[in-house]
Amino acid sequence: TINQDVTIVGGGVTINGPLTLQGANRTVTIDGVTFAYGGSVVNGAAAGAVLTISNSTFNAGSYLSTTGLTWGELVVTGCTFNGATTTNGVVADAVTTSVLITESTFNSYTGSAVLVQGACGATTVTYNTFTGNNTGQSATDAAVELSLGSVTGAVTVTNNKFADAGTDNYNALLVSGDIATKTVSMINNSIEAVATGSKAIKHSGTGNLPATCNWYGSSDPAVVASLVQGPVEAVNFRVAGTGTAVPVGAEPTGACSGLGSVLNFTLNKSYLN
Repeated sequence: TINQDVTIVGGGVTINGPLTLQGANRTVTIDGVTFAYGGSVVNGAAAGAVLTISNSTFNAGSYLSTTGLTWGELVVTGCTFNGATTTNGVVADAVTTSVLITESTFNSYTGSAVLVQGACGATTVTYNTFTGNNTGQSATDAAVELSLGSVTGAVTVTNNKFADAGTDNYNALLVSGDIATKTVSMINNSIEAVATGSKAIKHSGTGNLPATCNWYGSSDPAVVASLVQGPVEAVNFRVAGTGTAVPVGAEPTGACSGLGSVLNFTLNKSYLN
């Protein structure tokens, strides 16, 4: 039980049980540990808590969920998430002020590796690598699932890398909820491949989803059109997979000039279909 502000520096330490926050507005930093607990590794309904987990490893069975905890801020940076038989890696649910998930790798989750839902504040998912997630091949899961009907802050998904050939995610990005009045952006992601029958970006809700300057593994507009579903504004898209090498995530540099095959001459605008 953690009932005060604390910094835990692991130095190779393995934690086999859950940590429980107690009391409001706790500031807790955890760095360099290995979680080997079969459940959510940090619990406790500590209203307004600020939790930062960095440079840590989540072994199979370990995950992080904020459901019902009313935390204020969540930062996950530089972590490795190994899914195996685990459904989710991070469930950011109703984190009231902000969520940042960055420079982390997510591998082989049976459902959505990252799930954002509830009344979350400003949410950023950036410079992460996702490989082989949603192994259960659910149409309602993805490497990153964003249920945005109740989100209160801006949502940005940028510079993430999804899959390499042979380790494809089943659905890379999935958005649901009414986003017509939300601020949402999906830009500069490298979605190199997805599993057969799934989508790179799938929007099952309402309101247009801005998703320009992403790389889909092809410059062919027909291929790109087959990889997006729903009201997704995918034009212009990147026409080459070149990029700047980064340890985690992606920095695509191919020209963002890909147009759709349908042209509205009046508006001078192209569409994928």
